[in-house]
Amino acid sequence: MVLTNRAGIDAGEHESISERVAEHATLERVVRWAIGTGRDIRQIVKQDEFTQDVVVTYEGALYLVYDST
Repeated sequence: MVLTNRAGIDAGEHESISERVAEHATLERVVRWAIGTGRDIRQIVKQDEFTQDVVVTYEGALYLVYDST
């Protein structure tokens, strides 16, 4: 999975987050990880009949947004 840095975080933090979410290849893994770590699934945004974005709280003011097809 590719983690795109749209928040302008520093390279070290980006690398750390990338390592933590490297196994999030499916929406099921994302949901299990979010629930297991106490993170909230803040919103699911339907883009079309096949695609949705899943917004998950991370830490502080950071959110992870997964593009799910």
